[in-house]
Amino acid sequence: MGEVRLFAGSFVPSGWAACTGQLLPITQNTPLFALLGTTFGGDGRTTFALPDLRDRTPVHVGQGNPGRRDTVVGEPGGASQVALSPQHLPAHTHAVRGTGARGTTGNPSGASWAVAQQGRARRDQYTTAGPTVGIGATGPSGGAQPHTNRSPYLGVTAMIALDGVFPTRP
Repeated sequence: MGEVRLFAGSFVPSGWAACTGQLLPITQNTPLFALLGTTFGGDGRTTFALPDLRDRTPVHVGQGNPGRRDTVVGEPGGASQVALSPQHLPAHTHAVRGTGARGTTGNPSGASWAVAQQGRARRDQYTTAGPTVGIGATGPSGGAQPHTNRSPYLGVTAMIALDGVFPTRP
């Protein structure tokens, strides 16, 4: 009772319930309520909640590794999306090089910005010929929109035992 398992099936076997945070009536699940209490939610008078492991990675409770804080049972953490800003990136620059020579290619790889040839529009705006000088550096870019922050994952069914042996405390 109260054991959480991962199951490779697409259903929840009898005697188990999906770990989706649903509320259960205390009167019909008194032993399980005695184990969980309102750790995962519920009002504690008529209902209690099961753990919600949808899109969550369970972690062991207790003392964290050095430099990390302790985790307690039922404590959620992390974020499903984070906004990446320039402060989160390693310090770096992108030098911009240019030359007074005429452009000979449309490929910027290994080339410098060049003087566009008249009548050639923007097609040949780079060259590998001629002396180059540093003419600046790129500035910050991006839209500061949140991005998904996920480790590789595999979908399985998380479930909790509703019945069974009531665990003894050490």
